[in-house]
Amino acid sequence: MIKNGFAVSSSDPCIFSLRNKTGDLEAELAIHVDDGLGFCSNAKAETKVRKILEQSFALTWTSLARGEKTIFLGYEISENDEGLRLSQDAFCKAKLKEVDTCKKAHNTLITEEQRTQMRKLIGCLRWVHRVDMTIGYVLSRSSSWVASPHCRVQHLNDLNKIVRRCVRDLPFMLIPRLDADVPLHCVGVCDAGEPPEDEIFRGRWQSSFVVLVGERYDHTVAYVAGQDPLLQKRACPIIWHFGLTRRVSSSSFDGETLTAVECADACLAVQAHLEESLTGDVETLLDRRRRDLKTVASPRTGMKTVTLDIDTDCNDLVTGVVNLVPLKGWSKRRKTDIFDFKELIDLKYLRRIRKIKGPTNPVDACSKRVTWTSVTMKRLVELNRFGRYTSD
Repeated sequence: MIKNGFAVSSSDPCIFSLRNKTGDLEAELAIHVDDGLGFCSNAKAETKVRKILEQSFALTWTSLARGEKTIFLGYEISENDEGLRLSQDAFCKAKLKEVDTCKKAHNTLITEEQRTQMRKLIGCLRWVHRVDMTIGYVLSRSSSWVASPHCRVQHLNDLNKIVRRCVRDLPFMLIPRLDADVPLHCVGVCDAGEPPEDEIFRGRWQSSFVVLVGERYDHTVAYVAGQDPLLQKRACPIIWHFGLTRRVSSSSFDGETLTAVECADACLAVQAHLEESLTGDVETLLDRRRRDLKTVASPRTGMKTVTLDIDTDCNDLVTGVVNLVPLKGWSKRRKTDIFDFKELIDLKYLRRIRKIKGPTNPVDACSKRVTWTSVTMKRLVELNRFGRYTSD
C-alpha cells in the first residue's frame, strides 16, 4: 500500500490515507487483521483504491450505499439522512443468554460453573458495549466481581437484567452526519464516582469519560433540562471508557483529576488524527514542546484546526486550571496534573476546561449506580441513540 502512495497515520499505524497531488484527501482505510473499513471522496477515488488493493490482495469489496446495510466485524452498519447507524441485533438475539440462578438467594455465593458462565456473558456484553454506553457501569463492576471469591448471585442477577434489556430493546448507536462547512470540534466529557466500600474496593475510584467529535459554533448554546435531543448539538462518540482510575484516589478531587487526565489523553489522540486527516499536520504534542523549548522567545502557534474542550463537574479542577497561582495545601501530584492542563492550554491544544453541572452530566450514569429513569441516564441515552450533546 505504501508503494502505491498510501501513507501510514502517525496517530494510528492501522490507518492508511491516500492524497492527490494537491494534498487533498482522497481515501482513508482502517485495517483490522485481514478486514478493512474506509471511505473515498468520490467514485473515481474508489475505483483507484480498489485497483491498488486488488493488485496485492484477494479482495472482497462492498460499497455501502445510503439505505443499505452491511456487516463488518459483527457491526450491522446502515446509512441514512441522519448518519450512520451501528447495531448488533443478530448478535444480541443469538449470543446473549441469561445464566440460571435462584433469584431469591441474593447473598449466596456463585458456583464455579456460574462463574465460568458469568465470564462468558461479560465477554459478550463487552462486545455489545461498543454500541451501547449505558451498560458501562454494571459491566465494569461485574468485571471486578467475577474474579472475587465473594461474588454473589446478586451480581449475576445484575448482569441478567442487562441481558434482558439488550435482547428486548436491541441497542444501537447513531453517528450523526456533520455539516462539512462547519469546523470540527472535540469534547471530552468526564466524571468520577466513589465506589462502595465493599470486598472489591481497593482505593481506586470509578472513572468514566466519553470523547466526542462535533461541530464548532462560536455562539454559546446551553443545555436546557428536558430539552428535545434533536435541538442539541450533533456529537459523534469516538472513544468511551468506564472503569477504574489508574491509581488510588484519596479524595474526590484526585478521582476527578485522574479521570480528566485520562480523558485528555484520549482527546489528544483523536485531535491528532483529525488534524492529520484534515491538514496533513503530523506534529505531535512532544514535537511541538521540543520546538518551543529550542526557541528563545518561545512563540506559540495558533489554535489547532480541531479545537478541544474538556467538560467536568469538578469545580476544584476548573478553578485550579484557571487560577494563576495554585491553591495552598495542594500536594505535588495535584499541582502536576493542574500544570499539565495549563500547558495544554498554553500550547493551544486545549481551548478550555469547562465546568458543567453534575446532575445533568451524561457520563455520571456510568460512574455510579443510577436508575434507568434518572436525568443523567436519559442524557446518556440521547447521546448514544441520537448523537446529541450540549454542555450546560
